[in-house]
Amino acid sequence: PGLPNRALFHDRLTNTISNARREDDKLAILFLDLDRFKVVNDTLGHSVGDELLKQLANRLKACLREGDTVARLGGDEFIILLPNVESESVAELVGRKLIDTIKDPFVVEGNELFVTGSIGISIYPEDGNTADLLIKNSDTAMYFTKEQGKNNFNRYNKNMSIKHSRMLNMESDIRKGIKKGQFDVYYQPQVSSANDEIVGMEALLRWNHPKKGLLSPKFFMTVAEESGIIVELGNWVLETAVAEAKGWLDAGLTIDKLAVNFSNKQIEQDNFVDKIVSIL
Repeated sequence: PGLPNRALFHDRLTNTISNARREDDKLAILFLDLDRFKVVNDTLGHSVGDELLKQLANRLKACLREGDTVARLGGDEFIILLPNVESESVAELVGRKLIDTIKDPFVVEGNELFVTGSIGISIYPEDGNTADLLIKNSDTAMYFTKEQGKNNFNRYNKNMSIKHSRMLNMESDIRKGIKKGQFDVYYQPQVSSANDEIVGMEALLRWNHPKKGLLSPKFFMTVAEESGIIVELGNWVLETAVAEAKGWLDAGLTIDKLAVNFSNKQIEQDNFVDKIVSIL
């Protein structure tokens, strides 16, 4: 989109921090990530996705002052530098303007596209006094926004870092749990209200955590989704449930339906249908 890259932005931010330190000024970093941009690329192609990013870049620049900087970090991630901000409210006002301008439809190659954005804000010097720390904390705040439902902005606070650290630990635990066979599939009967007969089974994932006991997905699904581990977990559930159903059939049990839940991230995989057919 003709914007500065990560390296140039980092240099500009470092210089701005030096000036702010001398002048006792504040500055703000806004980390922006488009929500579900991958769907546009996968369904309409990369040329449409690239044109959408160019139009987005122009909209972002139109919301900013002459001395502000917007850069593209890669993919659908953008970062904005606001020097000489008087207070947090100025950064939040810009954040609201950006969220609102992104919500307006984009027209690309005859397609009317609707996307939203998630933004994290960090302020110098309260949220960091180096370029790397300010970027990291704005990124953390952006992920917090996504967890809260996306299409919004949030100012960084240290509790987010604590939560982020816990999420990283949880991600590591999930990966270990998969390798060590700590996950199980339980089956919930689906019963006909007409005659009380079992007409199907729903596969439910449970985690036999070595310290926390038996955990339902509400304790780990968010981390699994955000980290992408859900694809590996979901494939394992499908393989396990189908193998179990085959065992029931071989034993003479008749189960008309087997329900397995899928994550959006699984459905977005290019080989999603082929994977199901292969396992069946």
